[in-house]
Amino acid sequence: MDRFAVTESRTLFFHRILVDQIRHSPGLLERARAALPGLAARPAGDVWDRWAGLLAASFDQLAAAVLEDSPQGGLLRAHSPLMAVLSDDERNSLWQRVGLQQVVAYALAAAADLGLSLAEEAAALGDGTADWHRAPPATLTVEAMEPLKQIIAIQRALTTLLPDGDARRAWLRAPHPDFAARPLDILINGGGALVQHALAEAVRPRLDRGDLPSH
Repeated sequence: MDRFAVTESRTLFFHRILVDQIRHSPGLLERARAALPGLAARPAGDVWDRWAGLLAASFDQLAAAVLEDSPQGGLLRAHSPLMAVLSDDERNSLWQRVGLQQVVAYALAAAADLGLSLAEEAAALGDGTADWHRAPPATLTVEAMEPLKQIIAIQRALTTLLPDGDARRAWLRAPHPDFAARPLDILINGGGALVQHALAEAVRPRLDRGDLPSH
């Protein structure tokens, strides 16, 4: 994945959080309207005219345009008065929420790749995950984050060992000689760390020097 794609993805995540914040703090729109004339002095084609129109439109119209996953939406996000008017503390707080949103998204994608049902997903990741498919949680404790990190690591390790998705799902549900139960049973009963460790050991011989962390 190229660096621009990663940056654009994070910017889209950020504006999703920012739009949600505006619902609770509409004063941000007033600050953006006040800042727009000064920002419009910066060269950016007609993007400032588009922003002027959106800031005068309804909130739903603005949100739809800013969150559109398209080159036009990306241009609006790259030159965003909504982001420009945030204080450092506001921006850092929102970036923390972006990081959480991305971890949740990766964990749900990993669970889907491994074929977990909603009940299995909730058992492995924690209660409330069904709601995360509609909107990620605003906060999670350090302890609650651990199962999410584990499922991501498990899925990545299995992808290295078993590139075929059906093979990954079959591995999780078949008896395994290293465990007294199916890996899935261990995972959904709080043993994600055990499964993660076993897979890490299996992957280790496949790593070359470039894959290992430097010290």
